[in-house]
Amino acid sequence: GKSVSTTGITVTDGNDGNNYTTTFTNNTNSSITPLDLTVKANSGSQTYDGIAFSGNFDVTYAGFIAGDNETNALSGELQYQGSSQGAVNTGTYDIIARGLSATNYVIAYDSGQLIINPAQLTYVADQTTAYAGQVSALTGSVTGLVGTDTLTDTTSGTLRFSSNGTTSVTPGLYDVHGEGLSVTSGNYLATIIQDLSLIHISEPTRRTP
Repeated sequence: GKSVSTTGITVTDGNDGNNYTTTFTNNTNSSITPLDLTVKANSGSQTYDGIAFSGNFDVTYAGFIAGDNETNALSGELQYQGSSQGAVNTGTYDIIARGLSATNYVIAYDSGQLIINPAQLTYVADQTTAYAGQVSALTGSVTGLVGTDTLTDTTSGTLRFSSNGTTSVTPGLYDVHGEGLSVTSGNYLATIIQDLSLIHISEPTRRTP
């Protein structure tokens, strides 16, 4: 136990304390109860990037008394566990902090979450110029694939690009958009957005007889 001694007590009895005899006795069986301290792993999110997650979003402490902090009241090194470590695919995973100790605190750990959100695929059409009635096949690509992912293992269907300008005989600018694919991988948003390009339909040059 802890030894606790008492000093500095003054008896006020109207007779300069002479009416009492004061004796101080040390208590050798006292104890100081540690305080509760919560270490919470912060939650965070990121977009699917094909890379195994390793790490954290830091922690938050709750329970320190004035003057104490993680530097002067704790020992050890923060470590992180849970299903988040090594997570690659979209989903929600636990982040669990561990590894600290303290003399004056009883540490409880509160887990956080890692959320991996789907990535976005985008149809990107190539810009082209053609004479009215003479438009060849339109081309383009899909951007946003991560790492070694391909259209074959993330989508189904056939990639193609189309435009109202392909059948128009009126000169002007017409949107070109992608179509034909359906997303089959949960690591990508279900809707492929458009990065529209233009096809410039011009009037054929007339030769003078």
